[in-house]
Amino acid sequence: MLAAPTLTEGIGEFVEFLRTVEEHGPAVVITVEALLRGLRDEKVRVWIEEAIGGARQLLELLVVAAQERGELTGDLDPTATAAVLGALLDGLLLYRLTDPELDLAAIERVLQMLFGGMKGAP
Repeated sequence: MLAAPTLTEGIGEFVEFLRTVEEHGPAVVITVEALLRGLRDEKVRVWIEEAIGGARQLLELLVVAAQERGELTGDLDPTATAAVLGALLDGLLLYRLTDPELDLAAIERVLQMLFGGMKGAP
């Protein structure tokens, strides 16, 4: 997503990533195991919190850049928008893991409409 020239193209890249996710692939298994361990182990929870915080910071940079290019309205709070976007992307990953038949093409169209339609003065 970070290398994409626009936010909507970056979201498209994320949807492409979702198409490659294997339900029982090693990355998914390790991530789920770490999340579960974080519920019982404070050190792991802090590590996960820092990782998620870092991802949100990167998303915030994407939001700010999209605002500067006029793709998103300048009225949006970048921090809150990054948190919502991160939760949305995490949720889509969860949906994809639980429903391999999820219509990613339709979801991508909705995302493009939502984020492509948020134009305004930066």
